[in-house]
Amino acid sequence: MSLLSRNLSQQLPKKQEMKSIKGRTLKLLSQLKLGTELTKVNLPVFCCEPRSLLQVIADAFRQPNLLLKKSRESDVEHRMAMVVQWYLGCIRACQLEMTAARKPFNPVHGEIFKCFCNMKDEATGEILLFRLVAEQVSHNPPVSAFHFECPQQRLSISGNLSIKAKFMGMYVGVTLGGDMVLELPAHNHSQDQETEKYEMTFPMLYLRSFLFEPWLEFGGMININCSESKLSAGIVFQTKPFYGGKPHQVTAEIKGQSGNTTARISGDWTSGVMELCWVNGQSESIDLQTEGDLLEKKIRRISDQADEESYKLWYPSG
Repeated sequence: MSLLSRNLSQQLPKKQEMKSIKGRTLKLLSQLKLGTELTKVNLPVFCCEPRSLLQVIADAFRQPNLLLKKSRESDVEHRMAMVVQWYLGCIRACQLEMTAARKPFNPVHGEIFKCFCNMKDEATGEILLFRLVAEQVSHNPPVSAFHFECPQQRLSISGNLSIKAKFMGMYVGVTLGGDMVLELPAHNHSQDQETEKYEMTFPMLYLRSFLFEPWLEFGGMININCSESKLSAGIVFQTKPFYGGKPHQVTAEIKGQSGNTTARISGDWTSGVMELCWVNGQSESIDLQTEGDLLEKKIRRISDQADEESYKLWYPSG
């Protein structure tokens, strides 16, 4: 178990504390109006996950295996399909770390989180280094910037994230603003370009049933565009109907250079089991769990960290 996981598990509320938390939650909700912007409300500690938002961002990039496969795929449409699968894998990796449906702590202005992980490239046997740095670049409005890279494979991801959470009575709606850009070495279709960039947005996040058994779901549509290949994709995270229906369903469409749909992906993104269907009739099963274990995030010793780094700020005693 990593240091991050140990600290989190040690600070999660015990079952005997949940009744008290529910009572305090009811008292808090009675003071909120419909549409209240929660990012401007000082929430009590029991409503918060004991981690900084910058640490939560790092959860998304723990399964880079698909990126390695994608960077070696020569067919542009298959490359886009792998980007979609990788994106869903990022969302799934975040969901797996959300052991409690609670809000992470707001990073202080100038706070930085750094981590790294290693993985063996099964194709070459090389040990690859992946590293991430995230920084809180603005406090009002709150904006986090992040950069993830593997220099050996010439791949990188840069983005920014802003969060607005509103109390909507029966649920909390969280708008994930900003975008990110995945950059990879270019292939044959773009020989005049050294890199290939995929621009993508973020879905909505909803906190449901927060008085009983809180759970999270993503909803809405996100877009992925590659200007070099002229391909695009749209991913729809379907929210569970009030009566019946399955939670965590997703559908995605990949569009070719002409704008016509060339493939569709559908299934349960939390399980990682989905189906990829091409318009030519071919289909294949997707299981994100078989794409390698989630990599362990590693950090430097707290004594070696700068004062503005997350662990030095939040866990000064280690």
